[in-house]
Amino acid sequence: MTEALLALADHDESIVRTRHEVAHPASQADLDATVAELAAATAAMRALDEDRAPLTARAGELERDATSARDRASAIARRLDESTGAGRELEAMAHERDALVARGDQLDEELLGIYELLEPLDEQLEKLRATALDAAARRERAEASVNDERSSATARLDALAAARVALAGAIDAATLARYDAAAARTGGIGAARLVNGRCGGCRLAVPAAIVDQLAHAPEGTIVVCDECGRLLTR
Repeated sequence: MTEALLALADHDESIVRTRHEVAHPASQADLDATVAELAAATAAMRALDEDRAPLTARAGELERDATSARDRASAIARRLDESTGAGRELEAMAHERDALVARGDQLDEELLGIYELLEPLDEQLEKLRATALDAAARRERAEASVNDERSSATARLDALAAARVALAGAIDAATLARYDAAAARTGGIGAARLVNGRCGGCRLAVPAAIVDQLAHAPEGTIVVCDECGRLLTR
């Protein structure tokens, strides 16, 4: 009976390990790392976009204003070419044309300054996009690995659960009930062997009285570990 009990305990230890593999696949750490890396890159891109937004908006305004000034200057220039008006009127038109051209040049200079501010931000953004793309690709691979590992572990767990039925059936109902109660309290493994005065489950020393009791008891005697509550046998 005790051998059957220990066989069930060994089997349940495999079940506990496999359940852990289902819950925590080996590739989960890689997946968590790539998810964190992608989140960090995304947050950094969002922050950069916030820094770039007023600059790009101002650049758009400057481009539109410069284009408008030049278009108006060109229109005035055409009127001047076609004009037959008085000299003072032509002079006023020429002055407005020159002012518009100068305004366009001034806007171009300001726009160039905006571009200089945007250039390092754009370079950072491009690097972050590359980092994010790489992290996303690695995340997909890690997700696939996690799913494969979890699927494999789940299949093993199903097989272990099916095999447990026969092992549990080899133990009498009363002892099995005690074992299952102990297993529920100790994380899934309800029995252990006494080894050198220590419980093979919690690895703690067992009181001398219990060690002596088990040493002199008939084969198949079962005692209980005072520390963890597992069933103990020689």
